[in-house]
Amino acid sequence: MERRHRGQGRWLLALALALALSPLSAGAATMSAISIVLNPANTPDFFDNNGSTRSVTTSTASVLSSGAAGFSTRYAAVIGADGGNDVTRTLTASFTISFQVNANAGELWDVVLDIGRAGAMNIVSDGNGNATVAMGAMTGTLAGAGSLSAGSLGLAAVANTSNAGNEALSMSNPFSQSGSATISGVGTGAAQLVNITFTFTASATSNDLPGGGPPAGDEAALRMGIDSPLGLFTADNLPGAGDGVMLTATLVPEPDTALLLSLGLGGLALLGRERKLRPSA
Repeated sequence: MERRHRGQGRWLLALALALALSPLSAGAATMSAISIVLNPANTPDFFDNNGSTRSVTTSTASVLSSGAAGFSTRYAAVIGADGGNDVTRTLTASFTISFQVNANAGELWDVVLDIGRAGAMNIVSDGNGNATVAMGAMTGTLAGAGSLSAGSLGLAAVANTSNAGNEALSMSNPFSQSGSATISGVGTGAAQLVNITFTFTASATSNDLPGGGPPAGDEAALRMGIDSPLGLFTADNLPGAGDGVMLTATLVPEPDTALLLSLGLGGLALLGRERKLRPSA
């Protein structure tokens, strides 16, 4: 009896080793074709450094790192306004992050996303007016392979910064938001494209107040990782290296469905063999 159990144990060990070495058993999912692009809806760059009313809007998108197991991207922007008369610059941010997941047919996969939006809302009192900086909620829309299984792709609006009513006050209000989400899918044996589109709006306004001397609104800037080229303008200075919309993605392969099925079938086969060898009562 003991010899028979030893034989069954060796047979089960051999089965487990064979499955472990099988291509189906490995967590073979990888990521590729990673990109981030500004969409047509993203506000084009604008720069006006002439006259008494000056303003700027600039944005960029870049892949910071990429590999088979994950990547990181950054959307950076700056909005600035300063004027002898009322001036408002508005940014509509719209960008899409794309990547492919390559997984065996039936293999489950998760992509865990860490999402952040950081920067500062700055006002420099250099005139007899006031200024306001605003930024709305960010939304994320998933398309292509996979579905959102946990968390959220969005971030809340940031409270306005304004020195209206206290026009002599300069202000710097940094903000740092964070969130997380998980996208889950099932491999097909071919590359699966995932697209995530993010959008939000923001603005910087410099207001002149009449009756206080020559018209001159205060400097207003939303700084998210870019220093603008406006002259005699300091509200946008010292952009932080981690400012902007930062996204980090990590691929987490789940246990291979084919492996689990094979192990289950192997267990049933061993059970049937043991029953046949068991002496009848």
